[in-house]
Amino acid sequence: MIKTKFIFLTQQVADHYIVIAKNAEGSPKRCIRCNEVGKIIFEAINEGKTENEIVANICQTFNVNPDEVEKDLCQFLKDMVDKQLIDIYQPEE
Repeated sequence: MIKTKFIFLTQQVADHYIVIAKNAEGSPKRCIRCNEVGKIIFEAINEGKTENEIVANICQTFNVNPDEVEKDLCQFLKDMVDKQLIDIYQPEE
């Protein structure tokens, strides 16, 4: 499960996207530059989507291999954890 204390706002600028991470009070805290896939991931996090749902969305949008998407998503999420933008929790059984 992906959790965050931020709201991610995305805006296209030329051929890339700018993502602004705002805290609960609405103050901007971080600014990230990303491609369209990154934008899709940040929007999915806002919507509370699971990792599997994000993979399925990317595969459907770009008609790509799920194994490669899973690997890339895992690295992307690890980078976001390292930057303290999100936390990853294992669901309790």
